[in-house]
Amino acid sequence: KSDIVELKSDMAVVKSDIVELKSDMAVVKSDIVELKSDMALVKSDIVELKSDMTVVKTDIIDLRNDMNTMEGRIDAKMEQLNENVKGIRFTIENEIRPSIALIAESHFILNRKLDEAIRVAGSIEMTRIRVSILEDDVKKLKRAVNM
Repeated sequence: KSDIVELKSDMAVVKSDIVELKSDMAVVKSDIVELKSDMALVKSDIVELKSDMTVVKTDIIDLRNDMNTMEGRIDAKMEQLNENVKGIRFTIENEIRPSIALIAESHFILNRKLDEAIRVAGSIEMTRIRVSILEDDVKKLKRAVNM
């Protein structure tokens, strides 16, 4: 009898443990259900991210292609610009510099001629003054003689 009482008491402990385990299992089950729903959300987010990554990869490929195209265009424009600069340098060396030298030389000649013309004009002016003085002297002499 004492064994049975002991056994009953042990069984009561086991029953209470089983009840506790059942309640813990219910909590675990609800946690698992919650985890499953969270995992479903994570899976859908991963699918969405994969889709977005595919779009991003496509955009990056397009950007690379655009950059390559732009690089080609820039290279072509740079080559054209270099050719234009060479042409401008050629024009400066062969046409503009000699023309400037010719203009400078002509200016020098004209300046020298102007200096000569100013000198001649100065002597002409002096001659006019002398002639005017001589005319006055001649008039005085004529008056003196006519008197």
